[in-house]
Amino acid sequence: MAWIDPPPPAHWQQARNLLHRLEVLDADGAITDHGKAVRELGIHPRLAHMVLRGRELGLPELAARLAALLEERDLLGPGAGADLHQRVLVLDANKAPPGVDPARLQAIKRSLSRLRPPGPVTGQQAASAEEVGRLLALAYPDRIARRRSGDAPRYQLSNGRGAVLREDDSLARQDWLVAAELDGKAREATIWLAAAVAPADFGEDLRHLIETRDEAEWDDRRGMVVARRVRRLGELVLEEKALSQVAPELITRGLLNALRDKGLAALPWTNATLQWRARVRCLAAAFPGDWPELTDDWLMDHLDEWLEPFLTGCKRWSEVMKLDLLPPLNALLSYSQQTALNELAPVRLVIPTGQAVTLDYSAENGPVLAAKLQALFGWTDTPKVAGGRVPVVIHLLSPAQRPLAVTADLGNFWLNVYPEVRKEMRGRYPKHPWPEDPLQAEAKQGTKKSGR
Repeated sequence: MAWIDPPPPAHWQQARNLLHRLEVLDADGAITDHGKAVRELGIHPRLAHMVLRGRELGLPELAARLAALLEERDLLGPGAGADLHQRVLVLDANKAPPGVDPARLQAIKRSLSRLRPPGPVTGQQAASAEEVGRLLALAYPDRIARRRSGDAPRYQLSNGRGAVLREDDSLARQDWLVAAELDGKAREATIWLAAAVAPADFGEDLRHLIETRDEAEWDDRRGMVVARRVRRLGELVLEEKALSQVAPELITRGLLNALRDKGLAALPWTNATLQWRARVRCLAAAFPGDWPELTDDWLMDHLDEWLEPFLTGCKRWSEVMKLDLLPPLNALLSYSQQTALNELAPVRLVIPTGQAVTLDYSAENGPVLAAKLQALFGWTDTPKVAGGRVPVVIHLLSPAQRPLAVTADLGNFWLNVYPEVRKEMRGRYPKHPWPEDPLQAEAKQGTKKSGR
């Protein structure tokens, strides 16, 4: 289909996922034979799927009744509570009870006649609440709800969202529900129509949607990973069992999950690893696309790539805290990048006194070189890194190691700023040289007499 206005990608994918769960589309997105039958009914795919599967389960009349009820406006209104079973009982009655709009009841019955299977209507026993819930779960597998702990009737849906019933609702004490109608609240929707459901029923009918897998979770109190075998329907845990033998890769996965919760700062960063990372980020900014950016978000998104192989053998967080992060980080670079790093972003620079001074790449507006002003006499050109693309910011220090000036242009500093600094500082530090021409003076680390 060629869309005039394509739907938002997230909504489009959500619709495809629902049709796949309803067995209308196959894994490749093609319509199935069941999907063609759903299309022929001409109602919402949820309801059509329920009607067709209801016929297979021997509940054709109840499936048709539920679909007719859900196609039209609510027969009883929100004041009657959320229980759909009550609506089915009203529909079964010979005449409309007090408070029910006869016209609405007739509209539902017209829909019902259209949704019944071909042939004469056979008699059947009154529908039970369990049967209502079982059929409804077929239409709304993503809205099966489990009651949360606590007194309030709050539920978690299988799609991961939260939902709540009014506390006076007749279903408020049910542990399991299927929600057919909710309001649009994103955080915790209110359930307007629902039915109680038994896990044994939907566990069989929705077995193609239930997944059994081994999971690892972080136990912060014990400081270790705990593993369990879990049966899940979407985000709902149906059954879980602790694992006595835990595969090493499962423990590693649990440690990574713990890190995702704790954040990157929880790792044992040292000044050396922080500086290494800042050096690479400096080059990533100078040579866009040629070096990994190593932002917090990038590192978190690529944990499986750079950190996971180095977690092998770790079982507790205390062992993670002993890791040297430099090898896993360094593995993110190619051999040529590892070689070029020291050349393009050197750890130290040699100043005019012959000393090698460590650069601080993690400083604001870095890299920064901090040195005593007198130790830089004669240095006219501002040093640069990243192949000459990034000037080093110079912090010129007093004899007491306090900053006198900050510059990324040494030539300008000596010409225009140094005379004022000299005028102010020579009386305060008379034992240290303050020559009129710093470009011709000998660089010194010590005092006039020390000769150093």
